[in-house]
Amino acid sequence: MSTRIVEEDYYKLNKVLNVKVNNNLLAFVEQSVNRSDNKYKSHIKILDRDTDKIRKFTSSDIDGLKDFNPIFSPDGDKLAFLSNRKDKVQLYMIYLDGGESARLTNMDKGVSNPQWSPDSKNIIFSAMIDPVKEIEDEELSKLESNIKKLREEEDDKNKIDPKVLTKLVYRSGTAFHPVGLYNHLHVVNIANQKIKRISEGEFNYTGAKWLDDNHVVANAKRKEPIETNIETELIKFNIEDQSLGEVICEFDKLNFAQAPEVSERGKIMIEVGGDRETAGQNTKWAIVNDDGTNSIINLDLDRSLNQLKWVSPTALMVSVDDYGYTDLRRYNIETKEFNKLFDTDSSIEEFDVEGEEYYFTATDPMHPSALWKWTKEEGKTLIYDPNEELIKDRIVVEPEEFWLENPEGVKYQGWFFDASKIDGNEEKPPLVLSIHGGPHFMWNNAGSMFHEWQVTVSRGYSVLAMNPIGSGGYGEKFSQLITAKWGLEDARDLLSGVDHFIDRVNPDRLYTTGGSYAGFQVANLISRDHRFKAGCAQRGVYNMANFWASTDIPFFAIHEMQGEVWDNLNEVFALSPVGRAKEIKTPLLIIHSENDYRVPISQAEEFFGALKIHNKDVEFVRYPRDGHELSRSGEPEHVVDRLKRMIDFFDKY
Repeated sequence: MSTRIVEEDYYKLNKVLNVKVNNNLLAFVEQSVNRSDNKYKSHIKILDRDTDKIRKFTSSDIDGLKDFNPIFSPDGDKLAFLSNRKDKVQLYMIYLDGGESARLTNMDKGVSNPQWSPDSKNIIFSAMIDPVKEIEDEELSKLESNIKKLREEEDDKNKIDPKVLTKLVYRSGTAFHPVGLYNHLHVVNIANQKIKRISEGEFNYTGAKWLDDNHVVANAKRKEPIETNIETELIKFNIEDQSLGEVICEFDKLNFAQAPEVSERGKIMIEVGGDRETAGQNTKWAIVNDDGTNSIINLDLDRSLNQLKWVSPTALMVSVDDYGYTDLRRYNIETKEFNKLFDTDSSIEEFDVEGEEYYFTATDPMHPSALWKWTKEEGKTLIYDPNEELIKDRIVVEPEEFWLENPEGVKYQGWFFDASKIDGNEEKPPLVLSIHGGPHFMWNNAGSMFHEWQVTVSRGYSVLAMNPIGSGGYGEKFSQLITAKWGLEDARDLLSGVDHFIDRVNPDRLYTTGGSYAGFQVANLISRDHRFKAGCAQRGVYNMANFWASTDIPFFAIHEMQGEVWDNLNEVFALSPVGRAKEIKTPLLIIHSENDYRVPISQAEEFFGALKIHNKDVEFVRYPRDGHELSRSGEPEHVVDRLKRMIDFFDKY
């Protein structure tokens, strides 16, 4: 007999990540929750494409061990991967025909972004270092290295420890940026395991990609003042020399630049930024021309491109956000056409290609994370579902897709999860309006919200999830409809969605929740409209006038408001829920993480204070150690506790 999905099922849900194909093998990562230490763990699995047999290739039996990001060597003999086996994430390698894995790096701050050279002799990677110092530990004996480390630790204990900050952005994720350290490019030689740095200067370089066996390309912002510079350089390095490299071209970037993508013949694709004047939100990619200029490939497509992979000298495979789903398309650089591989009702997350076989991870309401294959002959085939046994014993409510039209004639999409399908009674269920963040993100029919939505439904609440104006996946114009107008027409369209389903729910029991921009929107809605019995605002922006000054993406905040805040301070503050705290009548639960540096907890503190000073019904829950990703990848017990508190709060009212 099937049972309802509960909060604790989060501990049982596994994810499939990092799919990579090479010849007859496919590698992927399976992530799970380790209850004993309240952490996530992951291991690498290998699929034999000839036999369809899957085997566990690395171990994850150690508490909190994460093996991830597998990459096959081009010669097909070896697999490199990242692991936190020695606390910091280091680079490891293992031969595919058996044997133990070998650790290739021992960098103080760990490593990231490994890439094999075409001849399989070297791996380039990124590591945070003091660019003034050379790598010393490689020349020291193990004993000398340990003594040196102990002395440094003792010195650190005795230091006076103020943080001296000189950078505009000095923290992100859940930590402060290391003072004096920069992300630099290093090469490890597989034969002798010697490491050398190839980049120099007090700059941060993105992950590099190989042009040939001796040259790589990477991005960096290097023009002074670095703090406010938005121009990114594409730089070519010779791995034999440590240098500043050769600038190939320059391009504008609103926030950050991803690593370039390089074809076998050295054709380069780079991610370029949105238009500064229009706060463009589509993720744009461009081909670098021989003269150093670049040509954007998805302007006419008018959709964001996520992952890209060269599959021939003239073709790329790309994943595209489009009308609430993420699909796969082939782009021909000669005809400049995008051709969709197949229509999908799921959202593709990561993919890889070998010949005419396409492998990808995706989510849908019955498969919260699974591995699939598509071929022209056989279509879409499920390869591996780590949650199959769990889901077949649970009641899952599949959503109803719908479209609405606002007064300006703009159509927008959403999904409705009907809780009456579980209870089967005649009583109309209460409704939770679940709002997405971003704001230029988009909900789909499952994705990262599978567990939260299904738990909410199992607790007796119907769920309404919409992509109102401003969402991603519907074109540049659609996303810009809320620029400098957060909380106005977008709020109206969300409430219209509630009105659309009001006959199918209990109109006296309406609730709303969401995080980040959606945390703002929850606070905005209850400050302007009093229909909701309770709200839950998570990691929200509540004062638009000062958000830009403390976030790790200050230029995003400025461009969203169409200019520097001090030039239109009154208009920006008028959008801020904190200024309407005294108008709020709805009981509110505020949830925030103490190490959230995307939307710092000061935003929640300010809003909580404004509500309390006006004697409003409000609770404030602070989670230590976690950051902006609390609901998606926070400490497992925090993720579950947050969800329980939210629904219990709704039950209370």
